[in-house]
Amino acid sequence: MSRKRGGRRRHVHGLAEWERRLRVESLEPRLCLAGDTYLVNFQATDVPVPTRYLPDVGQVFGDRGGGLFYGWSVDHTDVSRDRGIQADQRLDTLIHFHQNALWEFALPNGLYSVTVSIGDPGFDSTYTVNVEGVNYWNGVALTANNFITATHQVTVSDGRLTLDQGAAIDKATRINYVQIVGLPSGPNAIPATPTITQPIVGGSPLNPSDVHMEAVGYSDPDGNLHKSSDWEIWTVGSNPELVWQTLGITGVERVHTHLGDGVFVNSQAGRTDLAPPSFANFDFNTYTLTLPGVTAGDHLTVAAEMIDATGAVGPSLSGMVDSFSLLSPTNQNLINDGGF
Repeated sequence: MSRKRGGRRRHVHGLAEWERRLRVESLEPRLCLAGDTYLVNFQATDVPVPTRYLPDVGQVFGDRGGGLFYGWSVDHTDVSRDRGIQADQRLDTLIHFHQNALWEFALPNGLYSVTVSIGDPGFDSTYTVNVEGVNYWNGVALTANNFITATHQVTVSDGRLTLDQGAAIDKATRINYVQIVGLPSGPNAIPATPTITQPIVGGSPLNPSDVHMEAVGYSDPDGNLHKSSDWEIWTVGSNPELVWQTLGITGVERVHTHLGDGVFVNSQAGRTDLAPPSFANFDFNTYTLTLPGVTAGDHLTVAAEMIDATGAVGPSLSGMVDSFSLLSPTNQNLINDGGF
């Protein structure tokens, strides 16, 4: 019996308020998936590997450990690259296709959703990619530091997922990464909406260096097990942006995950913590906070309110206090911190 991945993509939308806060919004419906998830990054040897990705450094098809077999029809280690330009390591690295070469990944026969990313941070080129005979691009021109992805469903019938660049010339196509997700072979009912238990409510104080997300209570009308989950963090506003993700994560992380379990993408690529967003029309002045009954030498825990330029407070008017002075009732300066 096929086993589903986590029933919906968990979205922890955030960054509309700062002061280390995230806002939680409704879950986005998503069809369940049945098989394992394999993430492969094409890269040079001895460079960082994106979190939870398998490295492919251009070796001929073979045993890569952990029961996984993948690689090229001919050696490609001579055309593996790390450009040192892009903050997103998945896009900074690539492998050129040699002419008439194939890349394969051993899989059980069945239906798969396959996402491919192409592009080169440093050079223009023309790209052709086929996956199991399904054409993704045919002679598509991309200028340097431009990337595109495409996702299609393909069928594996010979025990190997196969990628090629058709009749393109040597080194024309440069592949960044591939994401392979098993799909159910038959109808698959959507599971019940999971319950998000962390963050507890929108506006809960959170550490932007170690955001902790939790969702439990998986149930499914088909009786399938909760095998893995996709987690994402988005900004909010008129143009929401995906800034962090982890796909097909298994084990305890499928219900409880942290920033270190995934990768930062798009405008926050290369980061290890959530960046504060930019706020339009806010004047970040210095504010004075007075705490009655406090004397110098007391041990203080201070939670500063988010205050806008007019001094009003509230979720819809939040900015960031960028410096403050803490005074005792006798106006003795206890703290003067310009980086709060």
